[in-house]
Amino acid sequence: MVRFAVIEDTEADARLVLSLVRRYTEEKGIEAETKRFPSALKFLDSKEKFDIILLDIMMPGVNGMEMAEELRTFDSHTAIIFVTTMEQYAIAGYGVEACDFLLKPVAYERLSCAMDKAMQIVRRKTAPVITIRTHAKLISLELESVSYVEVIGHTIRFHTRQGEVETKGTLKELIEKLEDYGFSRANNYALVNLAYVRSIDSDTVLLKDAELELSRRRKSSFIEDYLKYTGDLRYD
Repeated sequence: MVRFAVIEDTEADARLVLSLVRRYTEEKGIEAETKRFPSALKFLDSKEKFDIILLDIMMPGVNGMEMAEELRTFDSHTAIIFVTTMEQYAIAGYGVEACDFLLKPVAYERLSCAMDKAMQIVRRKTAPVITIRTHAKLISLELESVSYVEVIGHTIRFHTRQGEVETKGTLKELIEKLEDYGFSRANNYALVNLAYVRSIDSDTVLLKDAELELSRRRKSSFIEDYLKYTGDLRYD
């Protein structure tokens, strides 16, 4: 269940954003709960936890930027999307780590791209775990710590921030386990965590900690997966 908060003092704008959020969650098959607050103070007073907040800036009393600054003093994880007429606030939004900034009237295509980015934050926050068996013990790995996984014969090697971990298995089994968690196949032996991609060249993928071959056969689908992951392009 993903919880959305829409903080908007104008009734018409609130109805529009709520309808667009509903359309997005239905199209993406996301189990969602959405709640609207008419002011920043109402939201803060509720002390409720949400995964994604769509937040107007120009509101009476505490404005949206002030509310976001207050929120960040105790919550560094919730995804914030600003929805406003005030374009000049876009730069200030970086100070509260907003994931996007939408101008009214909001178009569905822009909201959808912003929500894709926000959902990536939500997925990383939930930190999915994979349990693997090494030669000596069982280990639970948080997938967000894995930059890429390579398969050599029947040996699977996880490259993580803490070092390398090996287990036995096949590429097919690995794809079935990881493809829904932001991993994409770069070649015949490696699955890449798209969160670690720094650049994509004609035949290589540069990660934070490695440079991997990008096969000609896999290039198109890998780039498509990456663009979907970052929300920079929307595929129907």
